[in-house]
Amino acid sequence: GSHHDPHGVLGAHRLSDGRVRVLAHIPMCAAVEIEGGLAATRVPGTDFFLWVGAGHGLPRRYRLAWRDGHGDRHEQVDPYAFVEPQLTDDDLYL
Repeated sequence: GSHHDPHGVLGAHRLSDGRVRVLAHIPMCAAVEIEGGLAATRVPGTDFFLWVGAGHGLPRRYRLAWRDGHGDRHEQVDPYAFVEPQLTDDDLYL
């Protein structure tokens, strides 16, 4: 699928009540953990995993770890942890 603003949906976002929400999309995955032992919960019927909590200790560039359908473990920095614009207005103009 596609979305006009995936950075606005995926990754870590502060909620109005002060908690932090992390949403990750990892297809064909059995379980997802966010750095610091934070277990994300699968959104039923999807390949999205959600965690909501205080956010204390969540690094700015947090890592995701997951197990695929074969039980193999994978780990990487969440690409949606980089919320700062990567292109300037001048870059977009070109």
